[in-house]
Amino acid sequence: MIVGIGASAGGLDACRRLIEALADGSGMALILVQHLDPNHESMLVDLLATHTAMTVRQATDGMPIERGHLYVIPPGMYLSIGEGALHLTEPRARHGARLPFDFLLHSMSAEIGPRAAGVI
Repeated sequence: MIVGIGASAGGLDACRRLIEALADGSGMALILVQHLDPNHESMLVDLLATHTAMTVRQATDGMPIERGHLYVIPPGMYLSIGEGALHLTEPRARHGARLPFDFLLHSMSAEIGPRAAGVI
């Protein structure tokens, strides 16, 4: 099971509480898409790693998806899954509405269907 988690910029506390409640991830892989400033480095990995026994990593292109891991989207990117791995792409429009969580959910639905879940 892969769980996509979407959060606004102010959702850090809710994300922290969720991963604390899941403890070791119970055999799931979690993917966090939080609205981040695309011009600044993210500190989410460091902020969340102390609240879970899961391995917390910033996603990289081609990174295999493993159970018991929490993957965090890097700033300014779109994240999708395919063939058991994470894939990063740059948003097509540099300005305007960006919907990175929608992008992830569409790829999860297409790739793994009923083995996917979303949390907002």
